[in-house]
Amino acid sequence: MDEDDESVTKLDSIFTTILEAPPSCIEWSPSSPDIVVIGTYNLTEPNESSGGAQLRSGSLVTYRLVGKSLYGLSSTNPRLFLAFDVESIPTCAAVLDLHFSPHHPEVLAVATSIGALEIYRLHRAQSISLERLLIVQAFDPTILILSLAWHPSPERSTELAVSCSDGNIALLDYNKNPVTQLVEEAHSLEAWTVSWSDFDGASDDCVLYSGGDDSGLRAFLPRQLISEVRAHDDNTRSTTTAISPVFNTRIHSAGVTAILPIKSANRLTPETILTGSYDEYVRVLALSPKGVWKVLAKKRLGGGVWRLKQIASPEINDMLSPTQGSIHVLASCMHAGARVLQICSTGDETWSIKILCRFEEHESMNYGSDATMLQELDEGEDQPVVIASTSFYDRKLCLWRVPSSIMVSNTPDAMS
Repeated sequence: MDEDDESVTKLDSIFTTILEAPPSCIEWSPSSPDIVVIGTYNLTEPNESSGGAQLRSGSLVTYRLVGKSLYGLSSTNPRLFLAFDVESIPTCAAVLDLHFSPHHPEVLAVATSIGALEIYRLHRAQSISLERLLIVQAFDPTILILSLAWHPSPERSTELAVSCSDGNIALLDYNKNPVTQLVEEAHSLEAWTVSWSDFDGASDDCVLYSGGDDSGLRAFLPRQLISEVRAHDDNTRSTTTAISPVFNTRIHSAGVTAILPIKSANRLTPETILTGSYDEYVRVLALSPKGVWKVLAKKRLGGGVWRLKQIASPEINDMLSPTQGSIHVLASCMHAGARVLQICSTGDETWSIKILCRFEEHESMNYGSDATMLQELDEGEDQPVVIASTSFYDRKLCLWRVPSSIMVSNTPDAMS
């Protein structure tokens, strides 16, 4: 843990509950910001009925923010809590990742432990429910899909990238041939995460990043990710190579578990990303046209950095200008809890990472956290970021808030 971490504001929960199964991932609905969906991963011990094998089961649990005053969040009277038992539905297997579509925000993709991808639709007309649309058995059932990322191009709205327990990554199109492109042995160990670069109008400009347990970080050329496969035969899969074929193990001293591309208003600048690792560091990295990674900033967070999510706020610019700016990021730090970070750029490759606040009420691994913004506040009332975070073994779900004053007071304009 960094020396200045103890001086960072420590936040308290405004609501906690215990789930029926261990939570592995979580995301607020972009179309209904008062609804959050949690994926669970339950591993049962071998028994006679299972033939001596461990069984992985999962579910999707949906909660909704309710209360006398939905948006009243004063520290003395939070008046906000999560409704119990909105819905809990079993999935085909344990859940490892889930994300709503950026193109159809009511559509949810779910990665499972049997090589299958599930697609759901969120309904909330008269009641809140998740409707399963289909199950895509993309891989052998012994393969775990560890992460997924929707393609950012609207023209490829049914396409996703996934990373797998066998080190492979793949492109899937759930409306066509399930596996349209396979990158075999992208990593020599588990491929923990995949992420797409920003979209600026042409799908060829999107770069796919992957991170693995081999400490490797890879980037794949956009034109190499345009599938030429048209047949529906599973044997006709194209392969590709990476921009950055070297694993760069000197950068990360442990597995790369999270990748967050940083949006920039200047498309002429090198691709810049934020990475998280088991080595407890977050790093700002720039990728040169020659495929070489350069570390621009790094900071130790005190726990393995499992997930990174950008916090969107109408009060704060979420895109860096060509010369300066800042974004805010929520980090799920496993045994250390959660951190809210500020990532700043002042130009000329000068970057900084600051911990704005921390949440440490979890008693086991914090694998999933996500933030939502509550709208329609009364005039003059603080507009906080509301965060739901989970921990695995103690099955805890916590709700906490980050006052906008903490985030706004630390923006470059406010500090100048």
